[in-house]
Amino acid sequence: PSELKAFLFGLDNLVRLDLCQTDNNRLARLAAESQGRLIPFGTAWPQTGPVGVEEVRRCVEDLGGQGLKFHPGLPGFGTADTTFGATWGVAGALGVPGRGGGGGGSGGKRARGAGEGEWRGLGR
Repeated sequence: PSELKAFLFGLDNLVRLDLCQTDNNRLARLAAESQGRLIPFGTAWPQTGPVGVEEVRRCVEDLGGQGLKFHPGLPGFGTADTTFGATWGVAGALGVPGRGGGGGGSGGKRARGAGEGEWRGLGR
């Protein structure tokens, strides 16, 4: 049914930093073609500092991303790293939910400022 929606996360960006922009562009294109059924979540590598922060901003402001997903274990950073704070902070400042999970039961975390109501309201 057309009312079903799904979150859309990238995969290529998990193994190579240079694929983040390409993958984020692809997610935005697929979401645009889905007539609102796919909700794109972009990503960046926080350890790249200002480059990662700018990619997060681009995902939301230019590509229409409605959230951010980080995979700390694959690119090799931790959510306690100081570089992650700046990237995570941008998600909160832009008012989009962020999810960070390492896969091994580490659970997800939300960017400050992104509450439950915002999760439920995505894609409407």
